[in-house]
Amino acid sequence: MGALVSARLAEYLSNSFPWITSDNIFFWSDSQIILHWIQGDPLRWKEFVRNRVREIQEKSDPNHWNYCRGKTNPADKLTRGLSIYALVKDEVWWRGPDWLSSSNLQCDTSHNEINAVELTDELRKNYVPENNSVLTVNENNCNDFLNILYGVTNDYSKFIRIISYISRFVHNCRVPQSKRTGPIFADERNLA
Repeated sequence: MGALVSARLAEYLSNSFPWITSDNIFFWSDSQIILHWIQGDPLRWKEFVRNRVREIQEKSDPNHWNYCRGKTNPADKLTRGLSIYALVKDEVWWRGPDWLSSSNLQCDTSHNEINAVELTDELRKNYVPENNSVLTVNENNCNDFLNILYGVTNDYSKFIRIISYISRFVHNCRVPQSKRTGPIFADERNLA
């Protein structure tokens, strides 16, 4: 939610102040999981995460999101139980980490420590990337396939139903946006 609030704030600032452009706004997060979500395809994630990632990507440039280790993150000072007296004297709280004001700022874009379990918790079931799908059909074995299918059943209507489901599967792989589900329709049966 912090990343979403940051993206909304950045959009508000760039709309309110014309001299602040999105090219000059950079974001820092100590959550590598969030950064991984923002860098990826929102369709991979379950609905809650997908909607937030999509909004973050619309309101900010995903390439402007960087990793900040928790120990150097000023926002973490309050959550770590730092007293008010210590906070008043804390340089990181008032000025940010030293590396942030460095003239040759090196952005840590590595995501090596991502917990795979946490990442896969939000993955959508049955996600198929648009450009990475491969379907191979070997036409030489078509007759072998039909012979095997004839061996499974000699009932004509069952045979047509099986072919219809196979055709539907191929259609759903080719055009995932218009997936067909449920019982076989008459037009699918006619194509078989």
